Amino acid sequence: MPATLNLTPRDRLLVIAPHPDDESLASAGLIQRAVRVEAEVRVIFISDGDNNPWPQRFLERRWRIGAQERQRWGARRRAEALAALKILGVPEGHVRFLGWPDQGTTGALLRAEQEAIATLAGEFTTFLPTIVAAPSLHDVHPDHNALAVQLQLALPAMAHRPTLLHYLIHSPTAAPRAQVSLHLTDAERAAKRAAIQCHHTQMALSRKRFTAYARETESYLLQDTAPEGHPILEAALDSGALCVHLAPGMILPGRLLVAFESLVEGSVRWSMPLPRRSRVAPIADAATGTLVRNGTVRRAGGRIEIRIPLAPVVPVARIFVKHECPGAFYDRSGWREIPVGTPDLHPCSAPLRSAITFSSPSSAPSSFGGASVGSV
Repeated sequence: MPATLNLTPRDRLLVIAPHPDDESLASAGLIQRAVRVEAEVRVIFISDGDNNPWPQRFLERRWRIGAQERQRWGARRRAEALAALKILGVPEGHVRFLGWPDQGTTGALLRAEQEAIATLAGEFTTFLPTIVAAPSLHDVHPDHNALAVQLQLALPAMAHRPTLLHYLIHSPTAAPRAQVSLHLTDAERAAKRAAIQCHHTQMALSRKRFTAYARETESYLLQDTAPEGHPILEAALDSGALCVHLAPGMILPGRLLVAFESLVEGSVRWSMPLPRRSRVAPIADAATGTLVRNGTVRRAGGRIEIRIPLAPVVPVARIFVKHECPGAFYDRSGWREIPVGTPDLHPCSAPLRSAITFSSPSSAPSSFGGASVGSV
């Protein structure tokens, strides 16, 4: 059973929203509760949600959408977000819009743009939040899951690590079980519904789906563990290589994206196409397309085994991996972090029985951060 979140006046809540409307869908109740106990609240919007063509075409009765139309749409979505937050009790002065490209967060991550990570780290350092509500690595919207990686890379810059509440708006088929929940009162649910409905641009095509988020509880993950059915079954560092096993029946071709934080080379981003048959496959710099090395893809016994030599980027501090399928707006799955610092395991030519196997935790901690877990 999920633990329950209690906030105190000493808490400082930072809500990070990839687009206008995510703050209301994911955390309207949490924001209201923080305001009610007189905790400090800040909200950051990463993009203006301006690259949102189908609702814009429907509402504006136009087919062609250029830069000026997108800019106008983004301004409209900013105004909607401010109206929603006013209902939730957050003044305009406590809101910041970063204006990053909508649907461009994955590209920024693959280009290893340090400005984005530095901006997030600066927000943490300035506000010193005790609680951060932000997207999960396993949200299937690419802007959400790429932002979650950037957030993880920004956190080490903080002297004090806040409690991180991961929210899922676009869930995978088998979503992880909630570890923390906030039970909303009838008044809080009504205010959340009203805040959601302030996003008029999204109501035209998605009213029923969006207002359904005004339910009795808001749920979060404390440990951003992957759900059952994730395409990456196992992963390990083995004899100077990264070994990854994909689930049987994976949709191929696709590509494996790898984001390293190397202690020698700095931020490294690679892309590896996944062929339909066992073969050597090229690995390219994800930003430039330059060939950097070769890896191997092997199909055996219904499993797909990938081996990527790491030298000279080892030792590494962080590794994030994602299987990206072509031709879909949403991802089949998000990113997942590969633990590092484990000793070399047996060769990947054998089954990874001793490798790192990912599973969901059975319970949540009893307390965390500046907030407490208990009954409300």
